[in-house]
Amino acid sequence: MAAMRRTVRVAAAAQQRARGRRGASSAAGPEAFLAELEAARPGIDLGLGKSLELLARVGSPQRTLRVVHVAGTNGKGSVCAMVAAALRAAGKRVGVYNSPYVLHWSDAVLVDGRPDEAGWRASMRAIQAALGAVDGARGRYTAFEASCAAMWLQLATAQVDYAVVEAGVGGLRDATNVCDAVSAAALTSVGLDHQQLLGDTIADIAADKCGIFKPRCPAVVSSAVPAEAMAVARAAAARQDSPLILAPPATRMQVPGDGSWGQGRRRAGAAAGTDCGQGRLRWPGAGPETGGGGSGEFEFELGLVGDVQLINAGVALGVLRQLQRADASLTDDHLRQGLAAARWPGRMEASEWRGTQILLDGAHNPEAAQALGVHMDQLRTRKEITSVHWIIGMSAGKDVEGVVRALVRAGDVVECVPVQSLPRRYETASPARILQAAQSAGATGRVQACLLDALVVAAKTSGDAGVQLVLCGSLHLVADFRRL
Repeated sequence: MAAMRRTVRVAAAAQQRARGRRGASSAAGPEAFLAELEAARPGIDLGLGKSLELLARVGSPQRTLRVVHVAGTNGKGSVCAMVAAALRAAGKRVGVYNSPYVLHWSDAVLVDGRPDEAGWRASMRAIQAALGAVDGARGRYTAFEASCAAMWLQLATAQVDYAVVEAGVGGLRDATNVCDAVSAAALTSVGLDHQQLLGDTIADIAADKCGIFKPRCPAVVSSAVPAEAMAVARAAAARQDSPLILAPPATRMQVPGDGSWGQGRRRAGAAAGTDCGQGRLRWPGAGPETGGGGSGEFEFELGLVGDVQLINAGVALGVLRQLQRADASLTDDHLRQGLAAARWPGRMEASEWRGTQILLDGAHNPEAAQALGVHMDQLRTRKEITSVHWIIGMSAGKDVEGVVRALVRAGDVVECVPVQSLPRRYETASPARILQAAQSAGATGRVQACLLDALVVAAKTSGDAGVQLVLCGSLHLVADFRRL
């Protein structure tokens, strides 16, 4: 508590300096300041030195928090959502950090399930003031480093009981990896993404992501990660003397014939056989390398859609079981309540466009696209749908061909669009490139000048029986949709 009080005092002093100073570093609002940082240094910097230096200037708030740290190529946000929902069901005050933000920088930080823009602004002003005392801050610090430091200050000032934090890129050198100890670290999945930063092989990427493991802190790893990633995770946990908890996926129990499980929870694009929320699930408990953390089978319902969530739920339960060992107030009933209530916007999210149902999903790399593609294939097999009308927009740096190949089937239609909401450091993929990939997969398609044009065209045909409208390829495209 003394450390917490010191952090709040330092933050208040920094905010007062920010109000009193009218120099170039503090006159601009937080959004303009972050834009200036991004313009001066638009790339991604991996390394912790600058972040630790900046956090020390505002009292090292990250050291006052009880942290759950989650890394992985995909599934991080879903696991964070499930863990946070269970903790909130137990009456805990929970902060969550996800990236990227969708509509506004403050969206990335949730306190008790909601963005707190006022809290974000206060913390960002303190970071501005701290950077105002650093020569050459512009051109040295990235916007992500500044906003991540503000996140730690915001959650410490809010005095959350738990901070559930999603790693940005990788883990070892990511700006979120600034805590000396965590309550639990988790690895959700490992696939080929960000190779230019993390390495060309699964083993290289796994090594960076396992950099969030801390000495003697539980390391929860999905048993579904590739074998080469699992070998790296075992070695990383051994080096840290950390118990390695293997978290197997949950499995779907047979849905009762009377349909009693999950009644009234059907959502667009979610058939009874593929929507986890339609039936009872079983988790077998932690695997053999538990360090004493296993506790048998667990039955529950889940609010998130898609078979990939069976894997993510297993990781979330592995984390929650570790937290239960240190926090007796977190009961199995709280876990069940949280898993059933968990929601994660922009991931197989049902929405609507002018009366037409539309499914939204980030699906920005081949692994995520494969999960979405499998989900849609299951809907076709069950004759819930006959085809998909896709709206796809992506970042140029992604594996456009791999993503489209994982999604599109012969007979589908694809509207190919630019992404408007990308940060400065990214460029949108050419819609013509997306179209070429779609045609190679046997689909027909069109290049559209903007998302609005694509929606107008797609809505005319997607209302037909059996045609499902899906928007995907980037969370920033989901942001474009929200702005409309």
